[in-house]
Amino acid sequence: MASSTPPEGNSPLMATHMSAQYDRLLQSPRGGTYSFTLEADEQARVLVNGMVLMDSIGADQEVQTKQLNLAPGNHHIQLRYRDHEGAANLRLSVGESQANSNLLEIAQYGSKATVI
Repeated sequence: MASSTPPEGNSPLMATHMSAQYDRLLQSPRGGTYSFTLEADEQARVLVNGMVLMDSIGADQEVQTKQLNLAPGNHHIQLRYRDHEGAANLRLSVGESQANSNLLEIAQYGSKATVI
């Protein structure tokens, strides 16, 4: 019987030259200031409602944090990622600045992706 799970170390997301795009809807009932923290080892771009908020291009693990004031309502968050070498390593967290909590988190470590 053939397995649909790739053998360890042979995952397609471990390969070089992989890319991924994550799309999430962030609901902001009251509006306010939100903190976006991006950690990426290669190329990553964060868009909020179609506008570029963060752009990361680098071979080392780079951490960026930006604050953004959002009006009440729904906001489209898009994370685009491209890995050229080695295992994928990416994390985006979004939270209300005053509450110090994550409302949205996207993480890609090697072959394992987590979206909350």
